[in-house]
Amino acid sequence: MTENVKILALRLLDKFDEHISAQLISLHYDTTLFFLPCLDSAKGPTGFTGLHGAAFLGIVEILAAILEMKEWDVNAKDIAFRTPLMWAALRGHEGVVKAFLEQKDINPDLADHRHGKTPLSWAAREGHEGVVRMLLDKEGVNPNGADAEYNESPLFLAAFFGHAGIINMLLERQDVNPNLVSSFLYAVPLSAAALGGHEGIVKILLEQEGIDLNHADALFGDTPLSFGVKCGHEGIVKMLLERNDIRTDIRDLKDQTPLSLALSRGHEGVARMISERAGTGSNPSDPSGQTSLPPSVWHGEERVAETQLGHDHPNTNPAHPIVPSTSPSADPNTPEGVPDYNDSASNSADSTIPSTEPPNPPPHPWWYLKFWYSLRIIGTLTRTPRQPTIDRHLIIASFVCILVFILYILPSSPPDVLSFYR
Repeated sequence: MTENVKILALRLLDKFDEHISAQLISLHYDTTLFFLPCLDSAKGPTGFTGLHGAAFLGIVEILAAILEMKEWDVNAKDIAFRTPLMWAALRGHEGVVKAFLEQKDINPDLADHRHGKTPLSWAAREGHEGVVRMLLDKEGVNPNGADAEYNESPLFLAAFFGHAGIINMLLERQDVNPNLVSSFLYAVPLSAAALGGHEGIVKILLEQEGIDLNHADALFGDTPLSFGVKCGHEGIVKMLLERNDIRTDIRDLKDQTPLSLALSRGHEGVARMISERAGTGSNPSDPSGQTSLPPSVWHGEERVAETQLGHDHPNTNPAHPIVPSTSPSADPNTPEGVPDYNDSASNSADSTIPSTEPPNPPPHPWWYLKFWYSLRIIGTLTRTPRQPTIDRHLIIASFVCILVFILYILPSSPPDVLSFYR
């Protein structure tokens, strides 16, 4: 950083929001900014000042000179509704963050208007441990500050994206709530960690006093155990099942237990662990005193699981009899796999249940589930949680049909275009 370079940089950054480089940086970082009215192709991105540019690029050597050059509003928001401190925290520029936090008029807990996230939330989301440490040491920063978009706290974001170091730093404070529910998945941080397959974070959260092990989200009724089962994370399921207060009998809004979820997705190892855990006796957290594995009439999947996994647990709940799957000699008019409840009394308890091969779909990664959960959250605005959603294959097929129709009517040459419109 020579003196000549500094002079040129200050000259550029003095009117940076009118320069083409500021517009290119903004569009490269977030292409959706192109549709914002404050982005003028002639004047550049309004509000993206030289202070924002220095924070974005992390030029700590010249930041002091920029601050001395003229009076700046260090809390001013740019085209993306972010302050310079937000950009520095989001991109992990520790030196720039430190310089901003030393300013007497800085607001370290100011949230952006677009996502409602504070600098601490952005740093926790991106995994910048040094920036998180500095922000937590700054007076006026709320460690539980949930964003206005999905009510995601810094702890939830760190758990979802797998930043164990940030989880430890946040939990070192006594005022951090480990059970703050997010409105994105309507889940707690433990569920987010289980969904992402972050075993280390799950272990850390399980050591916290008062952690909510059996929280069921309001969207689909999934618990941390259900999230781990859906994705086939055996290590996480094992850690959860080692807790005496874990419940294996909680059903989601599709009336599926963790065991039936494991079978339907082909996770045999997970199903075996749940079956063994359920056979150890009554669940102390269940006030009714029922066993951890309540029998189900969901096509007899628990009974099939016990047969396949080599267990034979008796039916302890007469209100829900176990109905075995139909045998090959069943009535041909009866749909395959659907039990005949009228004839269930005539079936002996020692009847041999035919081995059925459960479907074996590939495990869904956390980003896949988050994408589809985002689409389903939009659907909840106009429906009740139990109403079935539109199948994603129908949506994909509709888009393909529309695309084929457009290609079909699209003219092959410019003369055809003119004749088509004539």
